[in-house]
Amino acid sequence: MVYLARKKATGRYYGKRGQAEPSGLGKDRWMYLLSSMAIMVFLLSPGANAFAATQVSDEYQIKAAFIFNFIKFVDWPQSSFSDQKAPYIIGVVGKDPFGEHLDLLAKKPVKDRPITIKRFGPIPQDGDPVHPQLDQIIQCHVLFISPSEKKGTSRLIKALGNHTILAIGDEPGFLADGGIMNFLLEDKKVRFEVGLGKAKAVGLQISSQLLRLAKRVQEEM
Repeated sequence: MVYLARKKATGRYYGKRGQAEPSGLGKDRWMYLLSSMAIMVFLLSPGANAFAATQVSDEYQIKAAFIFNFIKFVDWPQSSFSDQKAPYIIGVVGKDPFGEHLDLLAKKPVKDRPITIKRFGPIPQDGDPVHPQLDQIIQCHVLFISPSEKKGTSRLIKALGNHTILAIGDEPGFLADGGIMNFLLEDKKVRFEVGLGKAKAVGLQISSQLLRLAKRVQEEM
C-alpha cells in the first residue's frame, strides 16, 4: 500500500519513507501517476503469478497492458504529433503474439489521445530499405519488434535512426541491438529492462516512477 501525507508548512507530499514527492506535480497529477503505477505494481506483484502463469496468451495479455502503461510514463516531443488530437501509433513488426489484446486496450484513449494499432510484415533477410513498409514504420510512436524477427532486429532499429520511437522487444540482447524497452520473463512473471541512454538519444523522456519498476536500467547506449 502507498501512503501519502501532506506537510502543511510546505504543501508538499511525502511518501511512506518521508521523502518529498516532486513539488512540480499537483495533487491530481500525482494521484493520476499513482493510480497508473498501481496497475503496473499489481502486474509485478507475486499475486499476479496466476494471471501471468504459463499460457502464452496470458503472458502477452500482460505484456500488452505493460505497453499501454509505458505510454503513460513516457513523454514524446510535441513535434512527434501532427496536432493535439493525433493518436499514439503502436506498431507490431512480424508475427503478432498479442492476438486481440492490443486492440481491446486501444479502445480507450491514453493521455487524452486515441490509440491506433498498425501491423507490419516480417523483416526481409535482404532489402533496401530494410523493410518495405519502413516509411510507415517510422511514423509509429511505439514499435514492438516480434521475437520472430530476431535476425533482422538490429538492422531495423538502425534504420529507425533518430526517429522518436519507443522500440520494444521481447528477446535477450534487444537493448544491445539498440532497443529501448525489453520484456523479461522471470519466475513466470513479466519484467522489463530499459535502455535509458538510447531513449534520451532519440528524444524520449521516461518517468523516474517507471524506471524504478524496471529490472535493469542501462544508462549508456
